[in-house]
Amino acid sequence: MPRLSGRSPAWRWPAWTPRCGTGARSQNLPLWQLLGGAQSRVPVYTTEGGWLHLSTEELVAQTLAAKEQGFRGAKIKVGRPHVSEDVARLSAVRAAVGANFDIMTDANQGFNRPEALRRAAAFESLDLAWLEEPLPAEDVSGHRQLRNHTAIPVAVGESMYHLNQFREYLEQGACSIVQPDVARIGGITPWIKVAHLAESFDVPVCPHFLMELHVSLCAGVPNATWVEYIPQLDDITTSRIRVEGGYAFPPDTPGLGIEWDWPVIAKRQIADVTIQQTKQTT
Repeated sequence: MPRLSGRSPAWRWPAWTPRCGTGARSQNLPLWQLLGGAQSRVPVYTTEGGWLHLSTEELVAQTLAAKEQGFRGAKIKVGRPHVSEDVARLSAVRAAVGANFDIMTDANQGFNRPEALRRAAAFESLDLAWLEEPLPAEDVSGHRQLRNHTAIPVAVGESMYHLNQFREYLEQGACSIVQPDVARIGGITPWIKVAHLAESFDVPVCPHFLMELHVSLCAGVPNATWVEYIPQLDDITTSRIRVEGGYAFPPDTPGLGIEWDWPVIAKRQIADVTIQQTKQTT
């Protein structure tokens, strides 16, 4: 479980140091090897773009640039006012990047049940990697209904905060891909529980955000199929995730493999908190 240790919590994520990260350092092992070392590299796609406000021309140029940079896929938002707009945008991108490039789509819980069915049917011919968060996260039966009516993989998990939520989706056959976020699910231990639970249902895990940590978690389990590239921690870290040939590589240094830029973090700090552990007496 996560715990606060050492430095002041300048930001919600650098503040906590997972015990398994400490354990990996104590054994002089990278975290991904301590967790199982299932794979030495993981395919990577980018979410740096694909926004709804972009024109079709901008969307095509942006996705082509991602392909030229070596990414194996890119995420594109869906949910324009009319289904025909989404289809036109996605069709233009597919025609530009060709068949050997994955297109992930994300609705951000924006559809109701009838509209989700309608959009999925309209997207069928575009060979999408997945349709992410098509419905509100609490609508498990709606996701099951959608999954039963489309060949497009249905991805969920970004807005789920407990292992039992993932269990409910998996037991009901309501998702094709799970996307746990290590910061939202409660840390490394529950994230690993979700990944292994999904493995028992033969369901892949493709986590949301925090690529700097998720690359190690994905490399530690056999059913992780994608790392999401979002370099939003670059301003407060000195280490960088290694991406080559369309793959993200876990760090080979002991522990998490993340080097925080503490002087920069200190400048952004708004509170100084010291946590002391006291011995309990019986």
